Amino acid sequence: MQDDSSGKVGQPTRSEAEVSSTSRRQLLASGAATVAAVAAVAGLTSKKAYAANGDNFLVGLTNTGTAQTKLDGGSTLWVQDGATTGGASVYGSQGASAGSYGVHGAHSGTVGVGVYGDASGSSGIGVYGRATGTAGPGVRGESELGPGLVGSGLDYDVQADGSGRLGLTQAGQAGSAADTGAAGTLARDESANLWYCTTSGSPGSWRKLAGPNTLGSLQLLSEPESAYDSRLETGGEGRLEKNEVRVVSLANVPEGATALLLNVTLLKPKGSGSLGITAGDVTAAPPPFLWFKKKQTTANSTVVQPSTGDSVRLHSAGGKMDVTIDLLGYWL
Repeated sequence: MQDDSSGKVGQPTRSEAEVSSTSRRQLLASGAATVAAVAAVAGLTSKKAYAANGDNFLVGLTNTGTAQTKLDGGSTLWVQDGATTGGASVYGSQGASAGSYGVHGAHSGTVGVGVYGDASGSSGIGVYGRATGTAGPGVRGESELGPGLVGSGLDYDVQADGSGRLGLTQAGQAGSAADTGAAGTLARDESANLWYCTTSGSPGSWRKLAGPNTLGSLQLLSEPESAYDSRLETGGEGRLEKNEVRVVSLANVPEGATALLLNVTLLKPKGSGSLGITAGDVTAAPPPFLWFKKKQTTANSTVVQPSTGDSVRLHSAGGKMDVTIDLLGYWL
């Protein structure tokens, strides 16, 4: 037994080796705790980076989950100057089958807006929709109580800035002038006729603008264009014989023309008679539209619907004669 530094008797003195061993064990224990803490933090961070249902939502990391997340009340979500794909503040993407939407806005009140877009700069678009798949609209509006989509602008309320086409793909008018309508409405019927409503009501006042069995609008040419000349000296087939029926193809007829405004001239006929004209595939003789006398050049205008190949049929009742046909205009 030796006295220790405190003067107490009977206490064993710790050797330097024992002190060194104890200090090392304490250091290792402390290091293990530190490693455990770091591992715990790392595990927590990894879990949040791949947040599943019920976990926190972290900005800047990939979050995953299948359950619906609902934010209720107040200014629910505000994203300013977003930097996501396409420079969008809010970006929705959907790659599922038909019936799925990238962004869906709903309003169930009597007055309100499901999705509202606002562009206040010198130029911009309030709502921009883009579809790159095989089919589908960029923006679709649907309502059971009012207009499915409303546009309001300074130059245009609605602008077709892509193909330039507006498609009325669904029948929205019964095809009768007595159908219910609102003034200013354009609609099509099941037979693909286009209608315009001039007066609201039930019935409204409708006017048919165009359709499969209408001529469309008359396009007058600034100068007549030669469409046919029978004279041999100009490369034609020669004079029409007495009582001949001849099918001729017309030149300079615009593609898609539904009817033609023609001027027909008979040159120095050998006798008196008349001439009728029909579409090229009509075999029945029409009423004559032009009467002529022997050796007297005669001309008259008529409207005819061309057949396939822009052909018409000339029905002569009288003496031999040359015929020229000029195109004055056409309907599209």
